[in-house]
Amino acid sequence: MVRKRSRWERSGDYRHKRPKTPAPTTGWVAAELAALTGLSHSAIRYYVRCRIISSPSFRGTITRYQRPDLLRILAVQRLRTERGVTLDAIRRRLDTMSEAEFVVLVTMGGIDEPLAHALGLPVSKRETDVSSMDAWRTTTLLPGLELRVAANASPFVQGVARRMIEGVEGSTS
Repeated sequence: MVRKRSRWERSGDYRHKRPKTPAPTTGWVAAELAALTGLSHSAIRYYVRCRIISSPSFRGTITRYQRPDLLRILAVQRLRTERGVTLDAIRRRLDTMSEAEFVVLVTMGGIDEPLAHALGLPVSKRETDVSSMDAWRTTTLLPGLELRVAANASPFVQGVARRMIEGVEGSTS
């Protein structure tokens, strides 16, 4: 039995709809972008519809989003913390920013190591040191006030902490 071809196949247009350029090999597919940003696939598609990020050249399951798209999503996540700011206002603000301004906005306050690696940014030494400290000494100075000092803190920091504890103990007796 011969399969009946659709009107679209009969017109010959299907040959002309295929992309002529090779598929991109850099960037992130939607699942990778969602994992990096913590967003869902539908949220990423919504950002494309709202023109927050540009619509990538469609390549089916190998459609890839590029670095500017990731920067814009991370910038939106930073700006969404401000109360009363709409996505439209955020989009207008993002449209006026340069890539350097995006990097500053995204890295302000620290950035996770996987994101820094994905964006090609160096991970600061301070963030690495803080994440490697796992032993802390906690001292209650007053009800509702605690002092936490890393077990591997420098002697200077330990001395400052000791003087703070002694000062509080001396003022409460």
